[in-house]
Amino acid sequence: MKSSAITTAQFKLGTALLPLLVKGITEEHTMVRPGDIGNSINFIVGHVTATRFSLARTIGLDAQFEWAPLYSRGAKVDPSGKYPSLGEVLDVWQRISVKLEERLDNMTEDDLSTESAVEYPGMEKTIRGAIGFLAFHESYHLGQLQYLRRLLGYNPLFG
Repeated sequence: MKSSAITTAQFKLGTALLPLLVKGITEEHTMVRPGDIGNSINFIVGHVTATRFSLARTIGLDAQFEWAPLYSRGAKVDPSGKYPSLGEVLDVWQRISVKLEERLDNMTEDDLSTESAVEYPGMEKTIRGAIGFLAFHESYHLGQLQYLRRLLGYNPLFG
């Protein structure tokens, strides 16, 4: 198996796990911020969705996430509370995931070796490095969702 296939498999796992991690959580609970300083479930799901859109653009897809400013790194909580519902974000997650995985499955060695516009910590400044870092980034946030499930009194999905 090519190393790019392994990373694509990680994204496919994330595509499947994210909806399971938030299944059954009330809309009210998706907006709870631990200690009023942590990120809510809604924010984390929106953030990883925004990141998938960013990766999609990095690997050559024309993809825009209309709610990206709400979920960007370091975004301040919108005091108006005008966030899309979790279901709306999950619908967008599914749509971009299909396109992203198809493109990842078809990338060539030349595609992967192309210089990336962004250099991610600890990674080579290539598309391969960007993909690798963003796979790690997504896994990190999926772990946070598991933790938040337990913090809010829901059964853990795994572990």
